[in-house]
Parts: sequence; structure tokens; C-alpha cells
Amino acid sequence: MRSIAHVGKMNKGVLCIGCGACVSVCPVDAVTLEAKGGQLYPRVDKGKCTECHRCVQVCPGLSVLLERMARQLWPENRHVDALGRIRKTGIGFSLDEEVRFNSASGGMATALLSGALRKNLIQGAVVTRTDPQDPARAQSWVARTEADVVGAQTTKYCPSSPAEVLRELKNAGKKEKFAFVGLPCHIHGLRKFQQMEPWALEKVPLALGLFCGHGVTSFGVEAVLNRYGRGSAGIERFQYRGRGWPGGVHIRYKDGEEFDVSLKEFWVSLFAPYFFTPCRCLTCCDLTAELADISVGDAWLKEVEEKDVLGTSVVVIRSEFGEEVVDLLSQDRVISFQPIPESDVIRSQRGALARKKTGTGSRIRLTRLLFRAAPEYDRFHEINAKCLFGGVWMLFNVFLSKTRLGRWLINIMPGRVLILCGDCVFKLARK
Repeated sequence: MRSIAHVGKMNKGVLCIGCGACVSVCPVDAVTLEAKGGQLYPRVDKGKCTECHRCVQVCPGLSVLLERMARQLWPENRHVDALGRIRKTGIGFSLDEEVRFNSASGGMATALLSGALRKNLIQGAVVTRTDPQDPARAQSWVARTEADVVGAQTTKYCPSSPAEVLRELKNAGKKEKFAFVGLPCHIHGLRKFQQMEPWALEKVPLALGLFCGHGVTSFGVEAVLNRYGRGSAGIERFQYRGRGWPGGVHIRYKDGEEFDVSLKEFWVSLFAPYFFTPCRCLTCCDLTAELADISVGDAWLKEVEEKDVLGTSVVVIRSEFGEEVVDLLSQDRVISFQPIPESDVIRSQRGALARKKTGTGSRIRLTRLLFRAAPEYDRFHEINAKCLFGGVWMLFNVFLSKTRLGRWLINIMPGRVLILCGDCVFKLARK
């Protein structure tokens, strides 16, 4: 078995998502993360490395046995192909209107964490906030107060590494418990870390997963700032979501000038075509964070979109403790939660689930053919010609946006051309 130090550069680019689990699991602090090519990649100090291979064993980019791990965590749960193992599904939002208005999709995640802290169910949470020194970047850290949790609300469409923070929890107080918030790949890293570090099972009893179609590199942040603002210099505030639902980008510069653009405009133009997307996202089959105790995502349901301007989340509960937290906070009027059938959750994510569940097998085959590297799963993924062609298009857009020339071209392209690129990807990336 090879260590990360011996994994080829191309394999890192194709397989690594920059979650940071390898940093936390290293017993000699030989692994750090560095920003390169718009992403976060592990860097190994060969003078410290003892070739224990723990960094490779914990890596969710190389392999994730989703069904086996879910079965071990929740053997009594029902399995639904689109959502994984589920206990209960519902729809909800924070009953604090300010939190709800300023969050990405109803403030459900923020309310769950704040309420759990208030009830002393947890003593902290690994969350991702805007970097105080650079508002266009994200920073994962341990929030200890409700104010800290609220300060980390809203989506960050940029690289983050919450699993890197797990090592800090080992030295916390013996009786302290923590929540962990992350995208599906981050939750994969957490679960593999917990398998290797038993203390983390007790320390982190609550994993809160955020639905994710695909990530965004730091080049995507630059593209938004260049196309809809006036560049990255002199930024005072940068926010992707919030300020109502579905919200949009808000950019404020230190001289007071502000720019606002809707989610529909910037996402459909820049990110829907899979520009500025980490390559590993193309081979991910998990939209709803199937290894999280509670998962939340936007309620893209016609009946919600027609009347909701504050935000609502669909919620998937998988663990007994997750259900206890939701029930308790619902009773205490911290959140609104109403059960809905899993078919409504699936309907709310229909397009993204189709790309994740019916197109991933073809893209895995494609990456193996091109790069001799692809993640290992314990579930079957169908391959078909249409999705293979869609995968070629997606990979082209991914690598185009990694080049300076490509980023310049994307920046000057008319919006209608970029939207057409996204439409074509959507049609071809699913069966």
C-alpha cells in the first residue's frame, strides 16, 4: 500500500477532495493541506512520514463503502436507493426569522446546532465559516457558542476541510460532545476517521450533512467576483446565499460599493455546466450525505417555491439520536418540522439525484480509462453511452476552467452561451 506521498499528481487531482481527514489521522503530524490549482491537496513531510499508510486508509477520495458503513451504523433503517438508509423524512425551518432569512435554506442546520448547544446535548460543533482574514475563503473551526454557530451560517461554495479539525477534538474535555457539519465527502471522511480512531465515535455523536450536487474550486469564487463584482481586491464581505430564499451572492467592498446577483444567475451560468468543479465530484454518488445522522437540503418543491421567500429545508433523519434532537427542538419551538414521504424528498432533488445515481457509473469508467484512477464503492453503478458522452463534456469543462485561458474565456462568454452549456450537461449527464 502506498502513502499519499507516493500517489501520483494526476491521481491526487482526480481523487482528492481536500476534506482533511488525512491531516487528522496522521500520528506524526506529517500531513498538511496546501492550496494548489484552486483546491486543497495533502502535502507530506517525508522527513516525518513513517509510512504507516493511515492517510491512505482514511481517504474517502480513494474508497467509500457506503452501503456497508450505513448498514453498520443503522442496521434497522429502511434502505431507499436514492437516499440511503433512512429513519424519517420531513420538511422544516428555523422559527427564528432572522436566522431563517439569513441562512441558505431555512436555517435548519443553524437552528439544530444552536438548539443542541442550548440544551447541552453538545458542547461544540465543527463548522465552516467565512475566513475573517479573507472573506472569499472558507475556514473550518470548532464553534463553542450559539453566536459562533450563527456566524457560520449559509453555504460556502469554495474549498473547505472540516475533517482537518477532528484532531483538535481529541484533547477536549472527557465529557464534551461535538457535532460535525459537512458535505457528503466530508461526512465520508469523518466516518472513516471514526473507524480508525474509536475515541471519535463517542466525541462526535452528531453528524449533520448538507446536500451537495458538486463542489466549487477557489477559481469559481474568483469567477463570481470578476464577472459580477470588480475583482477580489478590497473585499469586506462576501456571501453566497441568505438574505431570503433562494438568495444570491452579496459582495461588499471596503469603500462601500455593493453588488448583488441571484442564485439562479450565477449558479446556472458558472457552476451548473461543471466549470470550477473538483474532478472527484464527477465520480461521487452521494447527494444527500447518506452517512450523516441528519441531512438537510433546499426544498426545491413547486408548492414550496411558489410561496416561500424565507427558506425551507427537506430533512432526512437516519439515527436515533438525530431523531431525538429534531423532536426535542421541534417541541421547544426552535424549529418547525413536519414529516413528509421520502418520495417528496426525492422529488425535490430529482435532477441532481439523476446525475448522481444514473450517471456516476459512466463517469467512473471514463476516469479509469483516462487517468487509471477512480474511487471504489460497494454498490453497482450502471454504464451507458449517453452518460459517457456527458462525462466527457463535464470533464472538458472541469479542465478548461483549470487553465488561465479557459477562465478568461468563461469570463467573457455571454451568459446565454454558458447557460446552454449547463443545459447540455444536464441532459447528457443522466440516463
